[in-house]
Amino acid sequence: MRRRWSTAVVLAAALVLTPLPATARSTGQELAFTGWVGADVRQRLLVLDTADTATAEPRTVAPGGIADLAWSADGSRLAWIGFEEPTGPVADTETTLYSARPDGTDRRTLLAGSSLADVAAAPDGGFAVARSDVRDLVDCAGHPPVPAADITLVSPAGRTRRLTDTPVNTWALQFSRDGADLVWASSDGDPCGSSSWPHLNLTDVATGTTRAVTGARSLQSPTFSGDGRTVLAATSDEFGDDLVRVDVATASARRVQTPGFSERLPSVSPSGDTVAVVRTAVVPDPHTYFRPVQDPHVAVLDLEGNLLRDLGAVDLQVDQLAWSPDGSTVAVAGANFVPDTPGSDVGSADPAVWTFPTAGGTPRRLSDSAGFATAGLAFRPTFPDPPTLVRGTRDRR
Repeated sequence: MRRRWSTAVVLAAALVLTPLPATARSTGQELAFTGWVGADVRQRLLVLDTADTATAEPRTVAPGGIADLAWSADGSRLAWIGFEEPTGPVADTETTLYSARPDGTDRRTLLAGSSLADVAAAPDGGFAVARSDVRDLVDCAGHPPVPAADITLVSPAGRTRRLTDTPVNTWALQFSRDGADLVWASSDGDPCGSSSWPHLNLTDVATGTTRAVTGARSLQSPTFSGDGRTVLAATSDEFGDDLVRVDVATASARRVQTPGFSERLPSVSPSGDTVAVVRTAVVPDPHTYFRPVQDPHVAVLDLEGNLLRDLGAVDLQVDQLAWSPDGSTVAVAGANFVPDTPGSDVGSADPAVWTFPTAGGTPRRLSDSAGFATAGLAFRPTFPDPPTLVRGTRDRR
């Protein structure tokens, strides 16, 4: 496989936060995700109004391949990492960080010319991006060099700052709610793939000081508790799929085992004291370690892993989970794969987006315009009167 990447970093139009018109203010019911619409084979960045029970038709914000997405903290803009989808047997690909209003207007380029892998919204209105200096025409048949990589901060005014060096395989960036810390997942390897178990890292945003989380391996899907003292993550290994609690002060992890169940994709609630997961009943199996005995369920747990509410089963291979800002629903996206013939690894996917009421009730299938390996799923934040960013004010970045 050969992929073309540019190595120059270009900063383009500045992103300045201004109050939204009254008609554009967020109700917290708009859900962004990626997928396909109808018979169109091109992936799109989509936004769906989950309150629209009559049609539930998503609108296209941007066409093309989408690697990741994030709403700005005030909900006024949607940022995404985009790339041109392959059109031939050997495709050259470049990634760019864009932003636009939720209807797709006022599109701007924030960062271009690097291999961009993941984006997270900062509480101050900026973004963090995982980027690397992947050389042009990487030949994965050989042993490509490991390029320099880092997490770059893009401030609300459009300035950039390298926060910390990282492995080239870095993803799952998330800020604490006060913006003091950033958690991210990574694994060692070259531009063509990983060569180690995924692990978590904690970075002080003010200084760039980074600590590796100890005490567990294969850590993924990190999410901060409301007070920022704990990170909930997931692990998957020969001992099962479990939650892991990370103490931020000591950067140490403790596994939360729930015999008979696996937990994946933790996401802390807006209240900060509960966590939604995909939870599946399992039994030991000598061939696969553990075998599911039912469809996965969406469940709400306390931060110690105790079950609070089972929201119901979902007939999907779920790969994304997100809370609505008011905590009333949990959305999931994923797909079921149907092989062309028994045992075949080629076939079709049946994607969907569902919402589950957290107070109980019937789950609702919102749309089948989703996609497999969904690149992001996020509700638009509520912020009725976002502040204007005044020139000359202190910007810690």
